[in-house]
Amino acid sequence: MLKRRFKKFAREDRNLFLFLKYSGLLHKFGFPEKSPLISGPNCDFIYIRLHRVGGTSIAMALGVDKIHYTSKEAINYVGKQVWDSVYKFACVRNPFAKAVSTFNHFPKNDRFQMKSKPISFEEWIKCTYGNPKDPKYYFSVSFFQSQTDWLKDHDNKISLNKIAKLENIQDDFTEIIKTLGVDVPIPHLNSSKKADYRTYYNNETYDIVKSWHLEDLDNFGYTFDNG
Repeated sequence: MLKRRFKKFAREDRNLFLFLKYSGLLHKFGFPEKSPLISGPNCDFIYIRLHRVGGTSIAMALGVDKIHYTSKEAINYVGKQVWDSVYKFACVRNPFAKAVSTFNHFPKNDRFQMKSKPISFEEWIKCTYGNPKDPKYYFSVSFFQSQTDWLKDHDNKISLNKIAKLENIQDDFTEIIKTLGVDVPIPHLNSSKKADYRTYYNNETYDIVKSWHLEDLDNFGYTFDNG
């Protein structure tokens, strides 16, 4: 009875709901969050899925749920002992290309009225990655956090076995499925012709995104031009 009442209260209180989600506790109160732990032929594994890095295609290829867990959330869910014992991987992307992909994605469903009331890329970057932020567009701290922060564990380290790159997904995914022992098609991503993400930037927006994602640029070897 108490759990049902608390669950009802959490549904009505968005801040409480988000606290439970980012603490990895939703499942303890009956919310339909599924475990990030998956059983594979060769080993159990956890796929840490980030936003706008081909995660839907990768999840579909592997037949796993399309849930976005940070490393910390996954550890909170399965426990550190399990986390340390299984194969863990993620996919990252050039931060400059990722920002453009995010900007172009929201108008498709008119999220934040970005189709009915469009704003420029420069305005959007300032509202989300700059200061002050506009809560209409900067709707979630976790969504806009760096990929490095998304992947760090509670010891502030990235303790994954493999970090694939979207730009090298064919070779990286081949290595992953070989380790897992699964025979699935390699995701074909970015097959359509798209505008060069670099054309979206001016000096100001370049500096804003670079400053926000400095750790990603250093940790994953990205530059403005190699996306």
